[in-house]
Amino acid sequence: MWQKFLLPFAVLLIIHNAFSQNDIEFQEEYFSLNSKHELLSQFVGRWKTTIGYFEDTQEEYSQGSMEASLTLNFRILEMNFKLNSSAGIPYEMKYTIGYDGLSKKFFLIIFNNLTNEILILKGTYFEKDKLFVFNGTSVDTKKKRRIPIVIQFLFERSNKIVITTIFKQGGKERIISKAMLIKIQNEE
Repeated sequence: MWQKFLLPFAVLLIIHNAFSQNDIEFQEEYFSLNSKHELLSQFVGRWKTTIGYFEDTQEEYSQGSMEASLTLNFRILEMNFKLNSSAGIPYEMKYTIGYDGLSKKFFLIIFNNLTNEILILKGTYFEKDKLFVFNGTSVDTKKKRRIPIVIQFLFERSNKIVITTIFKQGGKERIISKAMLIKIQNEE
């Protein structure tokens, strides 16, 4: 009689073990620091920053610095920009970058002191190209609506990053800003 229950019990045990192994793998990826977090350490430090803003036929440049550090047990990167616009207006931005273990995507959250907008983008890192690409939406202030935006972080060298912001409208791409960051060597 007990043999009738042996096969279903064995099947349930196999299914349980398979799910348990998947759970363990998920837990390890979700809770552990991994190579995705290590990528963020490339940004850590102080950087001289120049940003060009491109609006139709007009260009404006801001200069300043960016200081980046890892927080929350090296899981989250905070990039704090302090710039002076060509009009002399102090401009601050905060970029927060991390890795979402569930979606297996990076995220980028951007705040600044001149607008009430918060950008939240999801992204991928392309190791071969040393390129982060983040996608989301931003506000087109002329048309007062949200439009697709792409922000790319390209590591040209270990001490040089180029950040390009691109609006996508009507099947066309338009670069709205390009930032060049040069790492400042430790002063000792």
